[in-house]
Amino acid sequence: MTINTQLKNLVQKKISNFIKKKRKHIKIGILGTHHSGKTTLGHSLVGALKSGGIVSGWVGEVARDCPLSINEETTFYSQIWILNSQINREIEKQNINEVIVTDRTVIDNFAYAQRVAKKSKINKRDIEVIESFVKYWASTYDFLFYLSRLKIGSDNDMIRAKNEQFQIEIDHNIKNLIKKWNLNVCKVKGKIKERIEIVYNNLIS
Repeated sequence: MTINTQLKNLVQKKISNFIKKKRKHIKIGILGTHHSGKTTLGHSLVGALKSGGIVSGWVGEVARDCPLSINEETTFYSQIWILNSQINREIEKQNINEVIVTDRTVIDNFAYAQRVAKKSKINKRDIEVIESFVKYWASTYDFLFYLSRLKIGSDNDMIRAKNEQFQIEIDHNIKNLIKKWNLNVCKVKGKIKERIEIVYNNLIS
């Protein structure tokens, strides 16, 4: 039995069970700091699902569309915009797909917001309000895959941050949130083929 057939059988079984609970989709979240290979892994997964005959959707990184400052210069309003956009796109995609895969999750968003809060750009009350909602929304993902950070290489991406210390900070925040909220997360590392194998094995186990 091929991996695509196994995935198809698993997803169909899951969907059947979810429909009984008035749910009609599966949501897979890929989280990790920037430069961790989320997009590459996500596209590979969506491709495999589609080739298995499963109606699948991709939620790309919404921060790229943010009209406000992002990365090291992000603000409270930037993170609110990104958070709302992430949730809106997840809702839109899950309404027309059996499975959606997300490039980043609301957990990532909050990890960036935490960094802003530490620099006193977000007050305590606001960060607590955001955390409460993000923690709730984190429970809406059926599978969560955390990708360990990769070494920042040279590329022509003018949006993605190149600061390694910034990358390490966000990675640290994400790992702390996983532990603090006791999230059921599969940790993925290694080269792309190894990562894909880990994800597939987790989905079909």
